[in-house]
Amino acid sequence: MPHFHRPKLVTRAVLIGACLAILIIAGCTSRGALVQTAPPEQMELFKEYSFKHKVSDDFSHGPKFRIDKYSTIGLFNPRNPKWPRDTTLTLTGLPAGKRVVITYDLFMVGEWENHGKFTDNYYVYVPDGPTVYELHDFPCKLAQYGVEESAIGSDGFVRVKRRTLGYWIQPITAVVPASAVVNGTLKVTFYADLSGRGTEFMAMDNFKVFVEKS
Repeated sequence: MPHFHRPKLVTRAVLIGACLAILIIAGCTSRGALVQTAPPEQMELFKEYSFKHKVSDDFSHGPKFRIDKYSTIGLFNPRNPKWPRDTTLTLTGLPAGKRVVITYDLFMVGEWENHGKFTDNYYVYVPDGPTVYELHDFPCKLAQYGVEESAIGSDGFVRVKRRTLGYWIQPITAVVPASAVVNGTLKVTFYADLSGRGTEFMAMDNFKVFVEKS
């Protein structure tokens, strides 16, 4: 993400504390097979999204992509003009003064890099507002450099154009502060700053939106 466009972080201590509490209550695993996450305590389900038939217009960019048995929203890549760079979810009718929690499954397709010249990064942020989630440590590894079919510990493989790429699934919980909801509306952008033009992609599935109970 360009530095001039990178949103400010929510106070780190507050965000980490809130995330840890919700993750403990929800019982999320760190990665692996898809997890049906229980609603966080003191939260109620506001909306959920499935991409089996179509992508909701609530998402600004909504290609649908099949990854094995999963119907996902994707693929996304900021360096490949054949795919959209990101997507923004717009929620309306939200109550004022209530935090919003978004849970979903992130599909990391290809070898997302943890370090070096081609380090990749993942952000969830409110446009012109705070970054509510970021990820810089990825499980994506290859047994042999440059050989995508040698993915280690992946959840499976998917064909993208001419390449067969491994994919890894990470359950995500993003906590959005109540201050980000303006006149009942919230916009949240999902963006992966990926270095690989044809070997790294983002997809997502299984969205659930929760709001604090009155």
